[in-house]
Amino acid sequence: MVITIKEEGKRFGARVGAIIYNEEQTKILLEKQRENRYMFPGGRIDLYEDS
Repeated sequence: MVITIKEEGKRFGARVGAIIYNEEQTKILLEKQRENRYMFPGGRIDLYEDS
């Protein structure tokens, strides 16, 4: 079960992400989720998942 809070037409989903860049710090890795939407690599957090 992932951690999600729903309230009157709104939804919050807890997730974790990582910032990954090259040695020169000139590029950052992003994942394309949908058209015109990018996120850091990661995923949703399961209830009681170890950190």
